[in-house]
Amino acid sequence: MRKSPFTSYLPFSLAVIAVVILAFGLDYQTRSVNRSDLRSEVQAEAEILRARLESQIEGGILITRGVASLLSREEDLDQDEFSRLVRGVTEGRADVINVAWAPDLVITRVHPVEPNRAALGVDYRQIPAQLDAVLRARDTGQIAFVGPVDLVQGGKGFIMRVPVYAVDERDFEFEGILSTVFELGLFLERVGLGSSEQKIEVALARLDDHGLDQDLFYGAPELTSDDPISAEVHFAEGTWRLYARPVGGWAAATDRLIYQRLLLLLLSAFILVPLFLVNRMALSRQKIIRDMELADDRLSSFITNFPGAFFTYVQESGQRDKIDFITEACRDIWNASPEAICDHPGILWNAFDSEKLPEFQQEVERSRREGSTWNFIWRSTTRDGTARWLEGWGHPYHQEAGGTRWDCFVVDITAQQAREEAFEQQAEIMRQAQKQESIGQLTGGMAHDFNNMLAVIRGNMEMLEEDLTDEGREDDERLEFVRGAILAAERGNDLTKKMLSFARRARLDPEGLNLNDIVRELEGWSGRTLPATITLRKELTPDLPLVRLDRSSTASALLNLMVNARDAMPEGGVLTIATKAATLDAQDVATMPQDIAPGDYVVVSLEDTGEGIAKDKLETIFEPFYTTKGPGAGSGLGLSMVHGFIAQSGGAIRVTSELGQGTKIELIFRALNAQPAKEDNDMVPKGTSADAALSILVAEDDPDVRNMLERSLTRMGHAVTTAEDGDAALALFDGGRVFDLLLTDIVMPGSLQGTALVEALRQRRPGFPAIVMTGYTDVPLHEGSVLHPDDIRLSKPVARAELERAIHETMARL
Repeated sequence: MRKSPFTSYLPFSLAVIAVVILAFGLDYQTRSVNRSDLRSEVQAEAEILRARLESQIEGGILITRGVASLLSREEDLDQDEFSRLVRGVTEGRADVINVAWAPDLVITRVHPVEPNRAALGVDYRQIPAQLDAVLRARDTGQIAFVGPVDLVQGGKGFIMRVPVYAVDERDFEFEGILSTVFELGLFLERVGLGSSEQKIEVALARLDDHGLDQDLFYGAPELTSDDPISAEVHFAEGTWRLYARPVGGWAAATDRLIYQRLLLLLLSAFILVPLFLVNRMALSRQKIIRDMELADDRLSSFITNFPGAFFTYVQESGQRDKIDFITEACRDIWNASPEAICDHPGILWNAFDSEKLPEFQQEVERSRREGSTWNFIWRSTTRDGTARWLEGWGHPYHQEAGGTRWDCFVVDITAQQAREEAFEQQAEIMRQAQKQESIGQLTGGMAHDFNNMLAVIRGNMEMLEEDLTDEGREDDERLEFVRGAILAAERGNDLTKKMLSFARRARLDPEGLNLNDIVRELEGWSGRTLPATITLRKELTPDLPLVRLDRSSTASALLNLMVNARDAMPEGGVLTIATKAATLDAQDVATMPQDIAPGDYVVVSLEDTGEGIAKDKLETIFEPFYTTKGPGAGSGLGLSMVHGFIAQSGGAIRVTSELGQGTKIELIFRALNAQPAKEDNDMVPKGTSADAALSILVAEDDPDVRNMLERSLTRMGHAVTTAEDGDAALALFDGGRVFDLLLTDIVMPGSLQGTALVEALRQRRPGFPAIVMTGYTDVPLHEGSVLHPDDIRLSKPVARAELERAIHETMARL
């Protein structure tokens, strides 16, 4: 019986049908898996872009807040200073096309100036479209985000606005609005959008308050309707929605499978079921291999990119500790190859700081015992002498065969350690500066009040001395008491001068000096200051440039240092005083303990062969009241006075010393570019009324000092009118009284200080003679004041003879 064709081909047909069915099923599964994988890839790329967008926007916020923070600590900046400040913060950010500063809502500074010059003078209050965002930022203190919008410079961009507040001790004061404009295209380029290597197409839309698309500002509109992957970009004051799909769309990505389908159908027609099953098994095996390769690639990439070394450390009972594996990064950390370290693990342990190794071993033992990660920081020195700071972690695993294995990471933190040390140094400098400022303010205030009390004591004692002398009792014991009190007041005045010098608030009268002349003048004092057992040597550089210093304070500082050198050489020795000119560059001034600028300087040094100073004492020798001398041998203000004088004069002081080897102290002062012209101090009296009785207006807030001055001036034969402050004195002057001279304190309560009172009187009567007094002030007398350089300034307490001389000289100039 002949079989029908159908029956003959039935097995083959069944096989074909089975293969086709399997082929279609495999095609469907492949498309589903590919589409799922493709969506996962697009999702991952979209998440990366979303994170980059949020990071870049946050970076823009930090830039804006950074500039605002700097502005809040600065006084009014001119355009160049503002541009320099902004340039330092926005360097490398081409997408920042405009930073505008609007104090009181009016733009006064922009960067860059071109092409943003037209923005200068813009008043936000005249721009309703922008005013709401500006006022919201001002009133809430939060950043205001505007955009994307069409920019006047062309293209699209967005604007970040942040309010700037000046912070005082009690409140925040609004200063203005800082606006930063970002060009959208450049901003998105930084994120990676528009790159030729980009695997996906992206569109961006701004959302309204209800989470609905408000407008599409980037990308093709049709992308949003092609079943895209979406992600929301959150930031202050707004949300964007990111749409993503494969380049060309999902259909284009799916069409690439057509060739796979044709090949699959062709192969399916000629492959039997057993071969298909084998192939299916092969595909499964390939997938496993690919997964393993991917995992291996990820691990290799992690180890390669990890900023340190990874190694496996094993401890087994009764055996030497060993390193099973270590990455190539060990060459950079321990200067040894992986093979060398695996063969000789002692390379790692020998590099340890010997003092830290036992502590590290205890940490590893704790990790083994508790089953927790060890973490340790140590200093490592390689065989070539390179020292590094390292930090390591290791997690323990107990092995079935016994022993413990740690998978460990070690990173080089030398740079981080150096930054932390530098930070600590800067913090210590800041603490010392704050300490110096606090002591300075306290010292200045005490000196002011103390000088007022000394003025009362001295003035009354001088009047009492005058009365006793007029009574003809030259041998009266009370005269000795009075003169002793006057002498004590003078010594108290000297002490306050030292305190003010330390506090950098001493009154200085700088002039052009040749330090060689000062040293030669002090040489005459050496016989009374230095014993015969000390030899004084001078090494003075000829043609020394001039420096601008107070002559008396300079000589006092050098004399203080000579006395200290003498005390450091009780058995005698050599004291060398040297001068030289020096040019200091940026590297030189960086080593100075004080902040000075590069340039030409004059250095005067005093070097002794005495006992020296211990290193741990060098940091404290300039502190007030610090002394190594016995009780009654010193006040401890000598070196602090020198330090304060140097700082107030804009110089620097450097001390080098070793115990038993002596001490060298260098005083460094800025050189003058040219010798200043000599001042003509010859005073030719222009009138004959210098010694006549005068009508004197006295302005002094301290009642005791005011009463003492009134009595003292009255005894000199003058008519005296007193006022308790500048406002009262001006009222007396405007009341019709005629006065010949003003004697005023500088610092007083009320709206008129001493210098302002002089200015007000000279506006009414030009050239009106005035003498100013102070117990202490750091108010500059020549800035914004009508005081003439020849106007006499008296420091309290004022001797009666000095007051008489000041009145005589002032009136003789008329």
